[in-house]
Amino acid sequence: MNLQASSAPRTPRPFRAARAGSLPRVLAAGCTLVAIVLPHLACAEELPCAAATVEEARALADRLLEAGRYQSAGECYEAAGEYARANQAFLDAVTAQSKAAERRLADQADSARKLARELERAFRGPPRGNE
Repeated sequence: MNLQASSAPRTPRPFRAARAGSLPRVLAAGCTLVAIVLPHLACAEELPCAAATVEEARALADRLLEAGRYQSAGECYEAAGEYARANQAFLDAVTAQSKAAERRLADQADSARKLARELERAFRGPPRGNE
């Protein structure tokens, strides 16, 4: 094996960007990482119930329940250690959300029927008179 040293000293290569097309992949990976990590960091700092004591949590939960904010009320009941009431509040939250979703679905169905009638009229053309 014949290894010869080159006569010219080797100059370091300048930094080169990675192959063409890799920048979008790197950016996408970075955006994905940010989308995954940031919400968890934000949620880790939030307290489920803004009460300092069990009594405050229970009172706040009662007020939230009366106001119809079932999810928040459930979190405060849970912080107060009243798990049965928390579970009932969470169930009430699901029921309220289901009813709202049902109303939205009915509205969308009505809109779809109206659009179908308008399309049918548009393709039929103007009504013809007696000729």
